[in-house]
Amino acid sequence: PMKLIKKIALIYGISTFIIVILSGTASYYLLETKIEKRIDSRLKLEKDAIQKNINRNPSIILTAYNSERIRIDTLTPVKPENNSDSIYSLYSQDELDKKVYKVRVLRSTIIFSERSFLITIKS
Repeated sequence: PMKLIKKIALIYGISTFIIVILSGTASYYLLETKIEKRIDSRLKLEKDAIQKNINRNPSIILTAYNSERIRIDTLTPVKPENNSDSIYSLYSQDELDKKVYKVRVLRSTIIFSERSFLITIKS
């Protein structure tokens, strides 16, 4: 009877360990995916807000938006058909603490005053 209890306990322990590892891994990736989708939607909202602000204020200087997070570059020639958003991840190292961070980047073409601009927003 003691051998049977040890065998059952061993099987229970191993199966519990496997379940905890698998569920923890799955939870991590599901949470990471959910966070990325949330960041992506915020990047799109920010791009739309910039586009609306530019359309409302034609005298705005586009380079005023340029910062560490946002960059607007002039494209030549104008490519109005290429107006889709491109979102991807990159890894960046902080210069002060030397830690590596995952950064989400949105790149899109916006049209303003019959000119085409590439907007890049990082989060």
